[in-house]
Amino acid sequence: MNTVEPIKHDLALRRPLVFGGPVVYWLIGPTSEQRYDVADQPMQGEMDPFFFLTKHKNFIPHEYPCRTEFAAERRGKRPKPQGVFEPDRVWLPFGSPRVDLSGFWFRPTVIATWASTVLDAGSDGRARLRLRTCGGAVLFVNGIEAGWMAAYGRNLEASQDFEVDLVAGANEISIWFDDLAERDAIGVFPVGGWWKEKPYLERVDALARYALIVTIRAPGVDVDIFTPVEAALTVETSVET
Repeated sequence: MNTVEPIKHDLALRRPLVFGGPVVYWLIGPTSEQRYDVADQPMQGEMDPFFFLTKHKNFIPHEYPCRTEFAAERRGKRPKPQGVFEPDRVWLPFGSPRVDLSGFWFRPTVIATWASTVLDAGSDGRARLRLRTCGGAVLFVNGIEAGWMAAYGRNLEASQDFEVDLVAGANEISIWFDDLAERDAIGVFPVGGWWKEKPYLERVDALARYALIVTIRAPGVDVDIFTPVEAALTVETSVET
């Protein structure tokens, strides 16, 4: 009786790594999410008219209250990896050098996950790995912790080099990383008006009646937003007869 031998294929996705270039192919684990609620409080700081000219792309110099509290709790301290790596999806670069967990969360939420890849080294030796992140990260090489970062800078990448030992052949590189997805601010912005735009009419300082209409759209939020905002906006009025 003839037997059929199964066809064996190497299903690994292999790509050459350019010296000094980014590692862009990863297996990503499930993303964990944990609410990070803080007490309501005003956000400090003023708008900078030169914000859009900053040399750091996408960096906003002001911190939401949730980020301030989150940073005080975790910045400069070793992150605490949770669980073990279990592949959930494949990350393909599509021209980007970064692994990005972009999404939309309606409330401040700590997001975290594992990423893993394999570096195939031609021989034993030392290698320098450069890690960039806005949040926190712990780097493992062949199951051994090589270092960690905990800058937790809002939209501002920090960079750190790690000297690691690689063996000839496959080397497993795993990174656990986390950060805070911010969403806890209500912005009130002044807009233009008839008298403001025509100061020559000399009516800027004149008293006038007005109505303030506030609209808050927060789909998916399961907490009462209207009541505390209504209480905060209560204005005492006097009636003259």
